[in-house]
Amino acid sequence: LIGALMAAFATGLAIVFGARLTFSKEWAVWAGVALPLIIGLVLAAVGEELGFRGYPLRRLTDGVGLLPAMILVSVPFAAVHAGNPNVSFFSFANIFLAGLWLSIAFFAGGMPLAWGAHFGWNAGLALLFDAPVSGYVFHVPVVEYTPGLHRWVDGGTFGPEGGIVATIALIAGTLFLLTRQNAFSSPSPE
Repeated sequence: LIGALMAAFATGLAIVFGARLTFSKEWAVWAGVALPLIIGLVLAAVGEELGFRGYPLRRLTDGVGLLPAMILVSVPFAAVHAGNPNVSFFSFANIFLAGLWLSIAFFAGGMPLAWGAHFGWNAGLALLFDAPVSGYVFHVPVVEYTPGLHRWVDGGTFGPEGGIVATIALIAGTLFLLTRQNAFSSPSPE
C-alpha cells in the first residue's frame, strides 16, 4: 500500500505539472493483461529485494555500518537499471534514492515491507496509471499516462521515476518510514 500510494502521489504531481491520463472502456481485457503483469512485477520485486536487501544488506550493515551499507547496495541497484530504455542521470539518481528508501523499508519492517513497497510502487505505476516503470511501458488497458513537456518534472518516457515528482514521493515515503516506531530495528534474518 505504501508503494502504491507513493506511485499515485508521484503520478498526481506529474498530472498537476502537465502529464495527462486518458481513459478507455477496455475493462474486459484489463484482467488478461494485468494478471500476467502482476506475476512479473511480483517476481521482479522479490528478486531485486533478495539480491540487494535482505542478506546482502544485513551482512554489509554488520561489517561497515548502516548508512555505508545502504549506499553500497543502492549503487549497484541503480546500476542494474542503467541500461533501461530512456534512462537519464535524473532517473539513475532517483533509482539510487529508491534503493535507499527500500533499504529503510527493510530495516523498518523486514523483507515483507521492502518487497511490498517495491511491488506496490511498480504495480501502482503500471496497473493504476499505465505509466512507464523504470523506462518500460506495459500498455495496460483502461488508462494511459502521457508525460508532459518537461522531462525533469515528470520523467518523460522513462516514467515518473525519471522526474522530480518521484524524488518528492521518495523523500516523502522515506520520511514516513523514518517516523515509524520500529524504524531501524533489527529485522529477523532473511
